Formats: sequence, C-alpha cells, structure tokens
Amino acid sequence: MNIQEVIIGILLMVYVGVSLKNLITQTHSFWLKAFMVIFTGVHFSISLVFAVFLDRFSNINDPKDFYSLADNADNWGEVLGMGHDFMASVIYPFVKSGVGIELLFLIFATISYNAFLRYFKLIGIQRLEKTPILYLLFYLIPTIHVWTACLGKEPLLVWLMVVLLEVLKNNKENWKLFLVLSLIFLIRPHVCIVLLLVLLLLKFLESKISKAKKLQMIGFTILLIGITTLVFMRFFLKIEPLSIEGFWAYVDKFQGEISNKGGSAISVKGTNIASRVVYLLWMPLPFIYNITNVLQGLVAMENVYYVIVIFMMFYRCVREKWSLTSQPHIQFSIIAAISLIILFASYLYNLGLGNRMKLMFLPYLFYGWIQMNNQMPNQSSRI
Repeated sequence: MNIQEVIIGILLMVYVGVSLKNLITQTHSFWLKAFMVIFTGVHFSISLVFAVFLDRFSNINDPKDFYSLADNADNWGEVLGMGHDFMASVIYPFVKSGVGIELLFLIFATISYNAFLRYFKLIGIQRLEKTPILYLLFYLIPTIHVWTACLGKEPLLVWLMVVLLEVLKNNKENWKLFLVLSLIFLIRPHVCIVLLLVLLLLKFLESKISKAKKLQMIGFTILLIGITTLVFMRFFLKIEPLSIEGFWAYVDKFQGEISNKGGSAISVKGTNIASRVVYLLWMPLPFIYNITNVLQGLVAMENVYYVIVIFMMFYRCVREKWSLTSQPHIQFSIIAAISLIILFASYLYNLGLGNRMKLMFLPYLFYGWIQMNNQMPNQSSRI
C-alpha cells in the first residue's frame, strides 16, 4: 500500500466517522442510533470481506473486469463509453495512480454510504423514529450491502437515484435532473428510459397542464424514446447493423447466451412475465426452490422477509383503501419501483441477476411505503 492509498483511506474513514456522528446527533432515539451504527458496521464490513475474498467468487467478474479495462487502457479516451466502459473511465485516474482494487471497493462503499445517508435524510429523522423495526431491517439485509459496497455500477446508480429523489422532492433546477438522468443513461440506459417515462407520465397527469401542452409532451416523448432507444441499441447493446434484422439477430444471440446461464438459470422462453416477477421478488425460497449452496440459502432467508413485508404492504393498502399520495416524489418512487420490476422481469434469466437488480427498485419501494405509512392518521394502526 503506497502513501496515496493510505491518505485516501484515512480521509474516507474520517468522512464516515463524521457523517455518522452528525446523523446520530439528530435523533434522541436509542434504537435509531443503534440502527445507524449497526448499518454502518454491516455496510463496510461486507465491503471489506468482499474485497479481500473477491477471487473466491468465481461467478462475480464485474469488479475485476472494470479494473482490467482501466489498467490496460493507454489513455482515458479508450475507455470512454457506456456500461462497462463508463465504469472503467470513472476509475481510470485511480487505477493509473496506483490505487488497488481493495481501496476502490472502499471508495465505492463510501459513495453508496453517502447515498443511504442522503436517503435517510429524505425520509426524515422523525419518520425514521416512528418507522417499525420490521421495515428498517431491510437496510441491514446482507446482499443489499454486497452489491452497494463493492466496485460496481450499483453504488453509483443508488447514489444517482437518491439524488434524483432529492431533485424531485426539493423542486431543484431542471439542469440537475437532466445531469442525473444523463449519468444513469451512461451506466444503465434502460433504467434511465423507464425513469424518464415515469417522470413524463406524472407530468402528463398534472391537471394544470393544458391539452395542447400534453399533445406536445406526447410528441416529445415519442421522439425522445426513439432517440434514446437507438443510442441504447447502438452503443450499449452494440447492435450492428442498426436495423430490424440486426435487432432480431441480437435477440437470437442473447437468448442463446443466457440459456442455462449460471447455477440458477431461468428460461425466458419457458416462463411468462408474471412468473418472472415472482422469481425476481421472492426466489429462491426455502422448501420451494432447490437450494444448492450457502449463498442461495442466505438469499432464501432474505426472501422470506420480502414475502412477509410485501404481503403486509399489500394487505394494508387493501384494508385501508389507500390511494396514492399527491406528493410527486412519493408518487415517483412507487410508480418507478413497479415499472422497474416489470422491466427487469421482462428479461430475467438468472436468480443472481434478480438479486442484484433488487437494488434498483426496492429502495424506492421502501422509501415510498415508509413515507406513506407514517402519514396515517391513526399512528397506533401502523404496521
């Protein structure tokens, strides 16, 4: 470890310590203080273990791929692009200055830690104090931290999606909205397209918008979707030639590549989207799915929690005859979560992929639910 890595490591630890102290001084609840300390410990402990034992995870290649791409590039321009290339371009200065992959894990874990702190502040300390422990347990689930505390796309995406909520809640400038969506597009274009559609839908449903304006919005949406889809297919999926024939050739190639991919493969052809939604949300489950290793067993226990919580949410909504709140940021979080579930279920081919993709919609779902749950007039009836 060189002196530069030591300095970066010390700065990160100081930042985490100061941030945690500032957060816990905002509450008088012993349980919430304990939760924040445990959350911090879990987050960085998992990051450290993941980084140290990375070579033992033979089926997790993204961190090593990003690092190799950056390390092998002769200049920054070689790694400018979308998806994997974008990730390599982000870490390129660190890699070329001698920062090792272990410290990059810590850097990205700190980015996602900042995202969660911003997320908790968006919910509000008072609301968190009133939130049942059952819902707070979500933020301590191990695989949530496996994917957010590593060198990967997820830490950046979680941070950007939280900032997007901040922009919507605080009615900040449109340029910030554009910048955040642009960065999401560079990392995972299809997620950006879905989020953009949800934003346009909510804008379209505003009663104060005139019919003429709505017609303009429809035309703009069609044009925007067309452009972003073409960019997505050409530079992210790398479809060549960019034509109908090229698209179907890519689909055939994709279906061949994902056939029985991994130890928990899902047949896209042999399942429908409804069954893949179930796989995405709740599989594997004990006694229902054939669990073959310890990691699957851990995920199965996490999924028991998801079954309980999501059914409780559904039951509460039906019992109370809830209608969606009028607050835009909460509307957005709920509708975006549901839309992303449908998106990922449309091509889900592996349970491991599904476990990772939960990071894109569950934080939004829990954010919206906690906000709505704490707005109930009868506080004693909250579950």
